[in-house]
Amino acid sequence: MTALGKLERIPLIREIWKKEAQDFTPWLAKVENLSILSEALGLGPEGLQLEAREKGVGSFSADLVCRDTNSQENSLVLIECQFGQSDHDHLGKLLTYGGGLKARTVVLVGEKIRQEHKAALEWLNDITDDSQAFFACELELWRIGNSLPAPRFNIVVEPNEWSRNLRRTIREESVPSENALTYKRFWQAFIDHLGARNPTIRPRTAAPQHWMDYPVGRANISIQLELSQRDRRNRISLFLQSSMAKHWFDELETKKNQIEDEFGISLEWDRLPSRQSARIYLMQSDVDPANEKDWKAQHHWLADHLERFQRIFGPRVRQLSGQNSL
Repeated sequence: MTALGKLERIPLIREIWKKEAQDFTPWLAKVENLSILSEALGLGPEGLQLEAREKGVGSFSADLVCRDTNSQENSLVLIECQFGQSDHDHLGKLLTYGGGLKARTVVLVGEKIRQEHKAALEWLNDITDDSQAFFACELELWRIGNSLPAPRFNIVVEPNEWSRNLRRTIREESVPSENALTYKRFWQAFIDHLGARNPTIRPRTAAPQHWMDYPVGRANISIQLELSQRDRRNRISLFLQSSMAKHWFDELETKKNQIEDEFGISLEWDRLPSRQSARIYLMQSDVDPANEKDWKAQHHWLADHLERFQRIFGPRVRQLSGQNSL
């Protein structure tokens, strides 16, 4: 019988990181380590992208500021770290920095989150809508025998999605729109279709709107799926929205022939000269998103091209030059 090791917790994280600011926070800021926290938060391994360390907020500085690449607007995520038990000072800083930066998500990371601080963050989740999210997680270190220590982030406070979904449903149903409800049904059916076809793609939440976006591994860039009943068409785009958008578009365009060879079809390259954005897209024409009998074919087209956009553009997007700006 194969021998198994015993999982043992390392009681003092200071054995690995002597100081929070000088040792732990720089470690967490690295891509491979931020990915561990991102997965624990339910954002996927590439959900968090670092924007800044020690970001100035008035006369103070926030530990880590990231972008949520899953969100439509690549919203800000604020992370405040501390060793030992959580205290009023760090909780106050978290809320002060979050307000100053207009962060949509705030995360308190500590060894032990005190009960009163959990209650405060849970209360904030209860009284805010789903545009805001408050998390607290406790950091642990574990090893097997003489193995390298492995970090684990235990989420102890997170938004109550059940109650938020209930409030969202009540809000949506209070002003029903035929088109909006059609879009929501379309997207829910698409999510089900995509989940059965490719469960590795993180599911989104169906909303009563004409668009849905998926991350592609970099803040300010997403894959957008759009429906138009009026124009009788569907569109899938690589959408770039940033002061760097034109620069990134030009970089990608230098590889246009190679990209289109991989797609096996010509793409539409729209630099959007009057806007701080750019788009590379494909169109499915002469379709009606309101025609449920045709949804299967439309869902197949969208899922097929979503997979191709992620596979072909994903690695190239992550290699684009330049930094995102807050």
